[in-house]
Amino acid sequence: MAVKWVTRQIERYPDNAFIITSRPLGYVSNPLPGAEILQTQRFTNDQIVRFLHNWYAAVAQRTYGKDDSFIREKAATEADDLVSRMRRVPALQELAANPLLLTMIVHVHRYRGALPGNRASLYEEMCDVLLFRRQEAKNLGDITEMSGSQKRFVVQRLALHMMRYRVRDLSAESAAAALREPLARVSGAAVTPSVFLKEVRRSGLLVERQADRYAFAHLILQEYLAARAIRDSGASPLPLLDEIGDDWWRETTLLWASMGDASEIVERCIRVGSVAALSLAFDCADIALELSPGVRNRIDTFAADAGGVSDNPEQRRLLARVAVARDFRERIWLDGIQFCVKPVKRSLFRLYLLEQPAEDERLAEHFRQVSEKPASGLGPADVLRFLDWVNSLADGGGLYRLPTEDELIRADPPEQHSIWIAVDGAVALWKPDAGPITDTAAPLKQGSPTADDLVMLVCE
Repeated sequence: MAVKWVTRQIERYPDNAFIITSRPLGYVSNPLPGAEILQTQRFTNDQIVRFLHNWYAAVAQRTYGKDDSFIREKAATEADDLVSRMRRVPALQELAANPLLLTMIVHVHRYRGALPGNRASLYEEMCDVLLFRRQEAKNLGDITEMSGSQKRFVVQRLALHMMRYRVRDLSAESAAAALREPLARVSGAAVTPSVFLKEVRRSGLLVERQADRYAFAHLILQEYLAARAIRDSGASPLPLLDEIGDDWWRETTLLWASMGDASEIVERCIRVGSVAALSLAFDCADIALELSPGVRNRIDTFAADAGGVSDNPEQRRLLARVAVARDFRERIWLDGIQFCVKPVKRSLFRLYLLEQPAEDERLAEHFRQVSEKPASGLGPADVLRFLDWVNSLADGGGLYRLPTEDELIRADPPEQHSIWIAVDGAVALWKPDAGPITDTAAPLKQGSPTADDLVMLVCE
């Protein structure tokens, strides 16, 4: 009906320019003949920074009722603080590409003066702001008359239902079926699923992706709420125990681990023993609220083996694959490629050296002390051989390469460091104040590494 009506208007007024907005999925099933299609993109890193500076400047001017150099400097300082905090947590950069969720992050940062200490606490505040705190602050009406905790209980159960069925969105009918039981527990028959969906969609926590299809504003919020539902139930962390190594449940498992005792999950991961399971075990141990002494001792033993203590070559190779999976998991998207935000660690390069048939004496001495600091002091040949080794270990997660200069600049590399990049099929050093050093390629082949030369990778 809508397509026919629009087509008639275009034919009736041929000299007019028509701009028509639509949800992507709705348009795919009902295309408009002859239309030029443009799609709204996610925020880029530059747009995120510009948004934050403009937002803080506007709020400061409104708060103080004036615009002067002191106000502008204060706003810029607050914006820069948030940018810095977000760059240390790639998961936040992924959320920040969504304007609504970026606004929620800004609100939490401004009114707390900082971000919460862990991601689960941040997601909790974001969900509460979307679900009920914003309405309460603005004295907006609530058609459900449910308390914030009641709403939270219901959406947690909906999120867990969607995780169990491995879906990002649900039809209105399926959502209503999933909501009926938790709604009955907190409100009896007072609130129907359709009324609740209308209220939560109005809040922004749920979005209607197309007619009568609902999804959470971001998958990470669905994952967080599902983790919260499992943790609040007080039962065994099923289905998490049954899904060890399944990437669909990975973030939910990590968020669950950050809320309490993660011993059962970590122990199960160690028993499974796969790359994905051991990677999850280390990550859960890093962020767990608590861990039993026995399980802590087991994970510490594995960590020692991963540092090259183990004399078993097969064990070392397994743990090297785990190290690659963990070290390069944190990435940001840059126009179709994924930039690994952390430089290569000394501990990972040490594992590479242990697998070489004849160790380079210079490198062996340089990397004798294992640490989590960035690896530096590598020559171009070292970098290329290391890259081949990393790709031989990659566990189905794509292949790695050096970034180009453009990719490196857009990824906002660490300051005061030179970084190895790819230039016209060769390897060169990029320096913050000079760009790529291409005219010294020949001397570099013999190796002229310094303590400032880092290796950062791109995953394709």
